[in-house]
Amino acid sequence: MKKLFIACLIILCIVCAGCGVVSFFVYQAVSSGDYSKIPLVSLLKGSQADLGVKYTEADATSVLNTGGIVATNACPAGTTCSSVKATYIGIKAVDLTLTNQQTTALINEWITLSKNAPFTNAQVRVNADGTVDFSAMVSISRLRNFILSSDVPQADVDQVMPYISAFGDSFPIETTGTLTITNNQVSDNITKFQIGLFPLPSSVFSDNQAAINSFLDDRLQLISGLSISELSFTGGQTTFKGTVPQTMIFPKP
Repeated sequence: MKKLFIACLIILCIVCAGCGVVSFFVYQAVSSGDYSKIPLVSLLKGSQADLGVKYTEADATSVLNTGGIVATNACPAGTTCSSVKATYIGIKAVDLTLTNQQTTALINEWITLSKNAPFTNAQVRVNADGTVDFSAMVSISRLRNFILSSDVPQADVDQVMPYISAFGDSFPIETTGTLTITNNQVSDNITKFQIGLFPLPSSVFSDNQAAINSFLDDRLQLISGLSISELSFTGGQTTFKGTVPQTMIFPKP
């Protein structure tokens, strides 16, 4: 079993930086029946942006080895584990400051552990001015798992996936913006969201900001034992204060 000291922070970075927003538009589309709301329809595939964040296994293990939080793919004896989403047990208080290398390394560790990580080859870069850049390759099969684990109904997923799958097995995304979570309330300002070569207009996010924040708030509540007093990004570092599950059991990839 592996110790994953900040797996929930990884999940938060993922959801808020990119695929949570993609899932929001997918959810809105299947709810309304208007698939023009899915930004992938106008996709020009392109290639992934390199943010220049180079990491090693040591960047992850420097955090993992100091934690008391366990993450694993093996369901312990006597525990009933979900085959769809992570199973969370217990609560652990954390107060962490992470470098870009550590955050990126931990995100990719989560990708290795969880079939619900919706992308591969992720990079996170917190800039000196507090803006956050995120780059990754979205996996169609993993995106399906991610949406299902966020409690979007199976029938809705089956209805929308053929539209997304038309663009192949994977596609790159890149985002820039600011993000804070204070006392479990999300506040974000997305200034750039690009799918392949296709940038979404900033008005898409300003016009839907309250709904996006509410969608993200709801997704965070699905993580038992998670409570965020502070998640912030400044000066090239990520700060997280709050509680996370003590044990996290991920469905096998």
